[in-house]
Order: sequence, then C-alpha cells, then structure tokens
Amino acid sequence: MTDPLQDVVGSAGMTPGLSAVISLIVTTDYIRRWKIPELEAEDTGKIVRIIAGAVPRLAERLEEARAEIRAKSRYRESDFAGLLSAAPGGAER
Repeated sequence: MTDPLQDVVGSAGMTPGLSAVISLIVTTDYIRRWKIPELEAEDTGKIVRIIAGAVPRLAERLEEARAEIRAKSRYRESDFAGLLSAAPGGAER
C-alpha cells in the first residue's frame, strides 16, 4: 500500500464514510484460547441479517447518507489511478 493510500484508508483498508465494521462478540474464555475470533457458519447468517436490515434503513435516509459520505470521504480515485497503470516490476499493462 502506498503512503498516500495508507493516509486515506488506514491499516484496515477502510475508506471513511464508506466502510463499516461488524464485530464478532466472543467470551473471555474464547479469546484467551484463540486470540483472534474465527468467523463461523452461523455467524454469516447473522451478518447477512444485519446487512439486509441496514439497507432499507439507509434507503429511507438516502440523502442524509450521501451527505455523510461527502463529508467523511477523503478518497479520490484520481489520486490513486497510477497504482493500476503498471504491472509488477514496472512493465506497462
């Protein structure tokens, strides 16, 4: 990741105003044993329900959501167009 891109998206690679985090909640015993939560099959159904529930709510407040994106997003595609213009090793695509 380039430094300018890192400045925009941070270590998580999330664009402000365009990203969301769905946290996995685990017990203290679980985290002591595994350190990093693992996404399990039953979790995916829960995540789908969360997203499916959020979409209509965003649609009801579309202009407010668009305003928030404009206010928070610092990503401009033109700033990073060069990242995809050359193949690895510097050869043109």
